[in-house]
Order: sequence, then structure tokens, then C-alpha cells
Amino acid sequence: MSDMNMSDNSSSSNSATTPMDGAGASDNQLQVNVQFTPEKPAPNQPVNFMITVKNKATGQPVLDASVNVSMMLMDASTHSSMPGMSSSSETTMQGQAKLDSMEPGMYAITLSPTKQGDWSQDIHITSPTFGETTVTVPLTVTKSGPNWLLIGSVGGAVVLAGIFAQILKRKQNPSKEV
Repeated sequence: MSDMNMSDNSSSSNSATTPMDGAGASDNQLQVNVQFTPEKPAPNQPVNFMITVKNKATGQPVLDASVNVSMMLMDASTHSSMPGMSSSSETTMQGQAKLDSMEPGMYAITLSPTKQGDWSQDIHITSPTFGETTVTVPLTVTKSGPNWLLIGSVGGAVVLAGIFAQILKRKQNPSKEV
């Protein structure tokens, strides 16, 4: 599960630390943590986003937030109103995250990116109590290929079984000299 933590310093804590953009970060009162599964999403497969929103000063969960997620495929070859961004229905999607019962202040949404490539998620959070902020989270969608480890393991097991069968066959049939 990938984990990104966005707050005033606009950084993430993931296996590869990448600076995040948080609009209005200087007066931001919200701490945002974004997790998604699977860690390596594939085209047309659902990606589950868990977005935790907390009061930055107290660490208490924010339960009155409206959390909207917009995903856009970053594609320099597509001509649109913004350079580098595609606006076709296959390369953009939106949704509103719902408050989840698993953890206070956690909002959940499932989106399915349609194509491989680098996607950008803008997560816009509005709270009547704490104001609003937008964080941007990158997501790389890759085609899933064959599982070569599994294929190699099965192939190796078949070869070993064949060798073992030949050894047993030779032991059972003693060679006859002519």
C-alpha cells in the first residue's frame, strides 16, 4: 500500500520521497494522508484511495470535510486547454470520497484509471471548520505483464519432476547386458 502524508511542509513519506504540491499550504490547518492500493495499479483495474484528514494542530480527525478527487492522465502528446494534460473522458475522472467507518476522519473512494501512464490526482478538501486545501498525488499506472517468477517456478518444477521420473525408471529397470 502506498502511503503519502501531506501537511504544511508538502512532503510525502513513501519509499521514494517526492515533494507534493499543496495549494494554500501556508495557511493550511489540515493534515492529509493519502494511501492507495494496489501499490502498482494497472489500466482498468480499481484503485482504492484512503484519505485521512486531521486537524494539523491537534491531530484530531476532521469529520465534516468534503473530499473530492480528480484524476487526470498527464500526456504531452494530447492537445487540450492545458499543456501536458489530456481532457478526454478516458483520461479524466472525478469522484467524491465518502467518510469511511474504519477510522475516524478517513474518507474512501475507488477509481479505475483507463490507460497506462502518469496520472495526477488533485484531492480538494473543504471543511467548514478548518478551511480548504488541495493536495496533488502522482500515480503511475503500468500494464501488468505475465508473472515470470510464477511461470519459471512451474516450469522448473515440471523439469525436476521429469528428471526425477527418469532416475526412478532407471533404478526400477536394471540394464540388461547383451
